[in-house]
Amino acid sequence: MSICPVNDFPSARAIISSPDFAPFSMAEAYADIARMTGLDLSASIRIMECLPPFLHGPAHHDIRRRMAARISATLPTQQAVVREGCARLVAELVIPGAEFDLVSDLAQPLWRSLSAVLIGDIAGASDGIDLADDIPVLFSSVIGLARRKSINARIESFLSLDPANVDDRRARVALAVLGARPFVGALSLSLFHAIDRHGPCRASRIPWSSTFVDTPLTYVDRVALKDAAVGPNAFQQGERVRVMTVRPDYTPDQERKLLFGLGTHACLGRSIAEFSWKHVVDAIAKTNATLHAVSLDLAKDSEPFAMPARAVLSVR
Repeated sequence: MSICPVNDFPSARAIISSPDFAPFSMAEAYADIARMTGLDLSASIRIMECLPPFLHGPAHHDIRRRMAARISATLPTQQAVVREGCARLVAELVIPGAEFDLVSDLAQPLWRSLSAVLIGDIAGASDGIDLADDIPVLFSSVIGLARRKSINARIESFLSLDPANVDDRRARVALAVLGARPFVGALSLSLFHAIDRHGPCRASRIPWSSTFVDTPLTYVDRVALKDAAVGPNAFQQGERVRVMTVRPDYTPDQERKLLFGLGTHACLGRSIAEFSWKHVVDAIAKTNATLHAVSLDLAKDSEPFAMPARAVLSVR
C-alpha cells in the first residue's frame, strides 16, 4: 500500500484532529505479517491492541480510560520518584570535569523508575520494564523477523506469568511503552538543544522553557475513513496518510502544538512529563555548573522516531 505524505502544518494539524481519519492499526499490520510468514506473533498483537496511538472507536476509549485511572492512582508515587530521581541523578552527574550522556545516564533511568511505578508490584515486573523499553522496536518497518520473533516470545512469557490477569498485565506494560521513546527522546533532545543554543553557559543563566521543546516523533500515520479533502490534499477512503509532526519548515510554535498530540489522542502522560521537565531543569539550574553540548548521535532504524542514541554533555 502506498503512503501519502502530508508535509504542511495546517493539513497535518487538521488530519490529526479529524474524525474522518483513524490511526493506522499496528495490530492489523502484525496480523498481516503473521499470515505472510507463518510466525506466531499473537503476543505482540495483544500488546498492539492496547496502545492508544494505534486505536480508535470504543476500544480506544476503553483502554484510555483504564490507563488514565492507573495514572491517576499512581500519580503521587510517580511525582515522588521524579523528585528523588532528578535530585539524585543531577547530583551524581553534574560534577565539574565530568562528561555524561543525557540518554543513558539521565532520561532512561528516570523513565525506568516511572515505568516501575506504572507496571507496579506484579510477577515479572522487572521483565515488564525491560519489555517496555524494547517493544517500540516493533514499530519499525525495517527490523528483521528474528528480532520480532524474539520480542514476541518475551511478551508471551511475561503475559503467561499470571494467566488470570492477562488483560491487566498487558495494559500496564503498554502504558509504560507509551513513554519509553517519547519521554526519553524529548527530555534528552530538549536538554541538549537548550544547552547547545546557549552554552557553554552557567546552567542558572540558561532561559529554560516551561516544557519540552523537542520531540523524537517525526510522523504519525492515519487512514482515511471516507473520501476527504484537507487543504490542498485529497484522499480516498482507505488511503494511508503519513502526517509529519516535525519538519524544517515548521515553526517552533507549530511543532509545540503537535508535541503532546491533539484531540482524543492527546498524550496521557503530559502531566508527569511536564512535572519531570520542571524538576530536571530546576535541579540542573541550581548546580550553577557551566555546561557544554559535546555531541549528539541519532539511533538507526528507530522510526517513527528520530531517537538520540547519545547526547553527551560536559561539565566545566
